[in-house]
Amino acid sequence: MEITNNGLNEELNDEFYIRERFEISKLSNKVFSKFVYFLMTFILVGYLYVGVTANGILTGNSMMKIIPKTFNFNADENFYTYIVLIFYFLTILISLNNINKLKSFGMLIMICRVIVIILIFSMCLYSISVNGMAKFEDIPLVNFSNITIMIGNSLFFFMSHHSIPGMVENFYPQKNLIKLLVFGYICSLIVMILYGGVALLAFSSFRDCGCENVFPCAIQVLI
Repeated sequence: MEITNNGLNEELNDEFYIRERFEISKLSNKVFSKFVYFLMTFILVGYLYVGVTANGILTGNSMMKIIPKTFNFNADENFYTYIVLIFYFLTILISLNNINKLKSFGMLIMICRVIVIILIFSMCLYSISVNGMAKFEDIPLVNFSNITIMIGNSLFFFMSHHSIPGMVENFYPQKNLIKLLVFGYICSLIVMILYGGVALLAFSSFRDCGCENVFPCAIQVLI
């Protein structure tokens, strides 16, 4: 997009123009009282603790199922501990870096996410081609048994507050950023609906939950 001098000056003189990055804790220290500042910091620490520990547990459990089955060996309980420790070690290394130096790492993560989405759709379609499509009567109309997991996953999928500074930086004009965010959310929603629909058609007919011996297996085991 071509940036004219008049347009750039108008953008820079706008009172809502975002000129500087602020961490949430530092911003709360500037705006609120000391009590609210410490409260915000406490909430952030708790949120990060829950987020990191939850991801560590999910990573450990997933790797415990995938790695031994892929490479055909028996893993004991210590293997789970090693996976989680490696996960936390890498997380600490990344968190200690300057966030401005992690742009290439963020791009790598984005590429990996796209690859994973493509693989998910590909394997669902492969399962449909081999095992056939599930009948609609096999798909439950309503099932609230895993509603808490669904809400947690939705929060992680649509959580973008940590990405906003990177999106705002070098974006012109900033007032059009909301349109980009709405477009991104709509695309994400479409992908998730398609993902859920294809997964239901691929795996709803399966009732066997013994994933160690049978694949594919019931969806509830893998969620």
